[in-house]
Amino acid sequence: MKRTFCSRGWQGAYFSLVDSMSIVELGASIRISGGPYAFYRRAFGPLVGFLTGWTDWLAQTATASFIAIVFAECVHRLGLLSKVPVSVVRTAILRVAPNMYNELSDANRALRCVAQIPLRKETMKLRLLNGQDVRVLLPMDNCIDIMRKAMLLVAEERTLQPLRSSLWHPNGQGLLSMMPGYTADPHWLGIKVVSVFPGNFGTARGSHQGMVLLFEPASGSPVAIADGREITAIRTAAATAVATDTLARSNAASLAILGYGEQACTHLQSLLIVRPFERILVWGRDFAKAQQFCKRAALLIRSHVEAVRSVRAAVEAADVICTTTASPEPVLEGKWLRSGQHLNVVGSSIPTTAEIDIDAVIRCRMFVDFKDSALELAGDFRRAREAGAIGEDHILGSLGDVLAGRIVGRTSDQDITMFKSLGMICEDLAAADFVLRESERRGVGTLVEW
Repeated sequence: MKRTFCSRGWQGAYFSLVDSMSIVELGASIRISGGPYAFYRRAFGPLVGFLTGWTDWLAQTATASFIAIVFAECVHRLGLLSKVPVSVVRTAILRVAPNMYNELSDANRALRCVAQIPLRKETMKLRLLNGQDVRVLLPMDNCIDIMRKAMLLVAEERTLQPLRSSLWHPNGQGLLSMMPGYTADPHWLGIKVVSVFPGNFGTARGSHQGMVLLFEPASGSPVAIADGREITAIRTAAATAVATDTLARSNAASLAILGYGEQACTHLQSLLIVRPFERILVWGRDFAKAQQFCKRAALLIRSHVEAVRSVRAAVEAADVICTTTASPEPVLEGKWLRSGQHLNVVGSSIPTTAEIDIDAVIRCRMFVDFKDSALELAGDFRRAREAGAIGEDHILGSLGDVLAGRIVGRTSDQDITMFKSLGMICEDLAAADFVLRESERRGVGTLVEW
C-alpha cells in the first residue's frame, strides 16, 4: 500500500490521497467502494488543470503527504465533496502519513502551508430584515401564539438564557444591552443587542434601537439580522397579552395604560386581541400628549378611549392595568388597587428603577417571565425584598409554569395578580425565527454574501 511520489506528474499524489481516504473512510461522510479509482478520476480530473501552476514547485519541495493534503483542500474548497469537513480530511492524512511515509513532520508542515494557498472560499448568504419588514411579517396575533410557546420553552427548560448584561455610556445618557441565548425549538443560537437612550423618546429613532442576530446551531454560521426595535415592541406586547389571557378575569372589561409611547401603542393592540375591553383609560405625565394618543387610537379601535389626569383615576377604574413608563420611581401605589385586578408591569427593566411601590408588590400574586432575571433585575421586586417585606418565594413562578399546569395562576376572582415582564432572549429568537421563515417564503428582505 506504500507509494512513493512521482516527480514527473500528479500520479503519485493522486494515489496517495485515494489510499488515505480509503483507510479512514472519512468518518461517515464518504465510503470508498471498489473500482480502480474510477470515481476519483472523474472527481479530481478538473483539478489537474487548476493546480498545474504549482506542479513544478510541489514536485521539488513537497512530499506525497503534502500533495495529498493540497488535493483534499482543493476538493473541499471547490465543492466537489462539499459534505466532507476539511478537518476530517486533515485528520485522515495525519493518521496515514506516519504509517505510509514516516513523514509526520512533513504533514504538520503541510497543514501550515495549505492555509496560505489562495483557493476559492465558500460564501454564505445573510438575510437582513429592517423594521418595516418585521412589522409586515410579524402580525400581533401570530406573535401572541409564538410567545405562548416561548413561555413553555422556559418551563420545560429547553432554552439557555444568561442574565442580560449592560454597558452604560460614560455620561449616563444611555446603555447598550446584550442578551445571548439558545432555544431548542425553534433551534437557534442568537443574541439581541439593543441600545437604550431615553433621550430619544418621541423622536424617529425611538428610545430602543438594535438588532437580533440568528446563528445556525450546528455550524455557528450567521443566518439573519432582524430589526431589534420592532421585534422588541411587538413581542413584549404579545407576551403581556399571553399573561393577561392567562391571569386576568375572563370578564375584565376596562383597561388602564400608564404611558403613551411605543409600548403603549403595541399593548393596546395586543390586549384587545385577548379581551374585548369596552373602556380604555390612558395616563401620561403630559396630559396633552395622552389626549393625542387617545385620538389616534380612537381612529383604529371601537372601544371608548379617554385620557385621565391622574394615575389613581386610571387604576381605580380598571380591571387590567399596564405600566409602560420609563419612570425611575413608582407611579402606582398599592393602596389604589382593588380585588380582582390584574397588573402587567412592563416599563422597568433594570434593578434601580420601579414603576409600582412596595405595597403594590406585596398585595399581588406575582408571576414573572423568567425567575432568574426577576431576582436580579426586577427593581420593583428587589425594593420590596430589600425592605424585608417579602422573600424570594413571593415570586410564585413563571408564566410558563402556569401555562404548563405546574402552578395555579388566579385562584379566585378576588385575587390581584401581577405579571412582571423583563423580556427574554427566547422570545426574541422565537419571533425572529417566524420573521425569517416568512421572509424566505415571501421573498422579503435583503440577501448579502458573507
